Amino acid sequence: MKTIFKKVKAILLDFIESNPKPKEINLKANQLLHSIEKAQIEKTAIHVIVNNTSFSGQILKFDKSEGKLFLQNFQENVTNIISIYEIDRLTPIPQTIKKTQETTKETLI
Repeated sequence: MKTIFKKVKAILLDFIESNPKPKEINLKANQLLHSIEKAQIEKTAIHVIVNNTSFSGQILKFDKSEGKLFLQNFQENVTNIISIYEIDRLTPIPQTIKKTQETTKETLI
């Protein structure tokens, strides 16, 4: 009888004094955040694949609270707003490719 009361007491205490459950760790989101922060610090361009479309450019701004990435395209001078939850893949662009894309842009103008 005592063991039943101890079990009931333990269950009630867990229910009443429940601690908030820790947030689920999302490995993909953490990797994306790390890559974005690294690209911002090093001022490198990135290539982003979102829903079977790709964007290459320089990061203008990253809003952590909203989870939005503002990316300026090299050739078209267009700014794209991308949600990090929609990003399939994000990779940095080597400086040589960035210089090549910028020079082709200048020759087209």
